[in-house]
Amino acid sequence: MNSYSLNSRLAVAVALAAMLAMPAAAQTIAITGGKVYPVSGPPIENGTVVITNGRITAVGANVAIPAGAQRIDAAGKIVTPGFVNSSTQLGVQEVSAVNDTRDMSARGKENIAAAFTVWEGLNSNSVMLAPARKEGITSFVVIPTGGLVAGQAALLDLVQGTTTDMIVRAPVAMVAEVGDPQSAGVNSRG
Repeated sequence: MNSYSLNSRLAVAVALAAMLAMPAAAQTIAITGGKVYPVSGPPIENGTVVITNGRITAVGANVAIPAGAQRIDAAGKIVTPGFVNSSTQLGVQEVSAVNDTRDMSARGKENIAAAFTVWEGLNSNSVMLAPARKEGITSFVVIPTGGLVAGQAALLDLVQGTTTDMIVRAPVAMVAEVGDPQSAGVNSRG
């Protein structure tokens, strides 16, 4: 990993760790001095990002920092928006080789599991969540696997708390294997 990649991850990780370490009450964080890559527009050298109560409230080169804000010095680092993992089994699979830690597919022999809601098996205390958060993942879509129609997916925010605290929208999609019937596990006779 080069230093550019490490710096970008570190700035995001520092900001997220600071936000998650603070209580849910009113909080303001100012990330200062980094090269800010906003969602739209050119990069901002020596930029500032102000986050109030978990929401970005200001981004720019000459942003006023509110009194009492926790400051995070990002000088020499890259600051980006949080990343979204749009297809994962995060929180529903701990150890892929151990069946008891895998809750991403409906049990049984059916190839159609449209009613399967993968988020109901999500472990909000999964040891995999903290590393994902540290790498800058702020939201993710947990998807079911297996069968022609695997089930329903959900969009979650990577926050501390219960699965209910994490859910942004459920269901957000129906997951199906489209393509060659052989690869989807459907028997075809010619």
